[in-house]
Amino acid sequence: MNAIIDDVYKIEQSQKTDGKTFEESIESLTGEKIGLDLLIWETTFVMVYLENFFNSYYNKWKHVYKKAKKWIDSKLDFFKQFKQFDRLKVTCIDYLIELGLEFYKKPMFIHTFEINNDEMEPVYKSLKDQNDINRLLKSISENDRIVSVTSGKFKITFNDKTIEALKYYIDVLGARRFDKEVLVSFFAIVFLDTFLKDDNISKSKRESARNQIYDKVQNTELAESITRTCEQYLRKQVYDFFTENDLMIDL
Repeated sequence: MNAIIDDVYKIEQSQKTDGKTFEESIESLTGEKIGLDLLIWETTFVMVYLENFFNSYYNKWKHVYKKAKKWIDSKLDFFKQFKQFDRLKVTCIDYLIELGLEFYKKPMFIHTFEINNDEMEPVYKSLKDQNDINRLLKSISENDRIVSVTSGKFKITFNDKTIEALKYYIDVLGARRFDKEVLVSFFAIVFLDTFLKDDNISKSKRESARNQIYDKVQNTELAESITRTCEQYLRKQVYDFFTENDLMIDL
């Protein structure tokens, strides 16, 4: 839930429409100065955001929603609260639509890499170092901070340049908003799934880690987009490493 609310505040701060702040946008939509506490508007916007983008997770946020509605009601005029709240919601929905239009006007460049996992399978097996893979599995199981993934001589370090390059493979625009920690966690799971494809012993640990990160994202479409991104980026990096070093596949 905190992650969702953080996302909303990031939207307010970074997705300004025509250079306007959240407060200025609300004022332009209503045609007057904000008469209510800005926090009331921000809380309503969070509620609208939850209803429109996380409806399938209603059971997870319904109690927070009801608490927020009760708090807003306590701040509104008792005899006008229903009409006032409806106006708050309609205005916030209009603002969300306005943001969406501006968001999708922005150019989106997507890198792709056409070679699939089946074609890369012999390459992965050739590069596999079980000790390195086990160390990564242990780190992700214990929620350790991951700064790189390694298998033998192959290594990817998660610096700012890597994260920026990774984002260019994301095919759903909304998924690009996630921070480094989320992207690295997804990549580590994909890395393990790739090198431990037929390993049933580690399956439960990998599933547990995957469920944890899916809970952070709380949107199946975005989680699947990030997973596809990590798979493509990993294939590209492995392919480049293999060809640039003129390596041979171990048969």
